[in-house]
Amino acid sequence: MKENSKSAKKILKTAVILLAVLALAVGAWKARFIFNFSDAKIDMFTKPSAKTASVYGSYSVKVQKAASGVYYVKIKDLICDAAPDDDGAPHYFRVDLTLETADEKTAELLKKGEKELTAALRNTMKYLRLRDRNAERIMDYIKDHAERSAERIAGRGSVRGVYFESFLSQ
Repeated sequence: MKENSKSAKKILKTAVILLAVLALAVGAWKARFIFNFSDAKIDMFTKPSAKTASVYGSYSVKVQKAASGVYYVKIKDLICDAAPDDDGAPHYFRVDLTLETADEKTAELLKKGEKELTAALRNTMKYLRLRDRNAERIMDYIKDHAERSAERIAGRGSVRGVYFESFLSQ
C-alpha cells in the first residue's frame, strides 16, 4: 500500500509541475502580444540620441514660380493623424498641398510660417474619419481651413487657390 501511495504522490507532483510549466508557457505566449521585444534596442555602451527622427517632421515646403505673377507654395509628404473609425485602429493621411499666391513675398511668408500652417492642417484633419476622405465636402472643408490659416500668416486675400496634389490615407 505504501508503494502505491508513493507512486500516486509522484504522479500528483509531476502533474502539478507540468501544469505550472504549462501556465508559464501560456503566460509567456500571451505576453508576446503585450510587449514588443523585436523593436527593443538594448545597448549599455551607447547613449540615446537627443534628437529622434519623427515621421511628422519629414515633410518639405518649397516655393516655386509657375508664371509671371503666380507662385506656388508646395507642402509635400505632410503626415496627419485621423480620427479612429469603428475598428479603433489608428489611421493617418499623407497630403501634398499647393497654395497659389500672387507674389514671391507672400510665398516666402507662407514658407516661413510653415510650422503654424502645418499645425493648423493637422489640427483640422485629426477629427476626420477615414471613411469620409473621399467626400467633396470634406476636401472643401480642408481647403477652406488651409486658406484661412495661410491668410492669418500672409494677410487677407493673399491666397488665390488651394490644390491637393495627393491625398492618401491608411
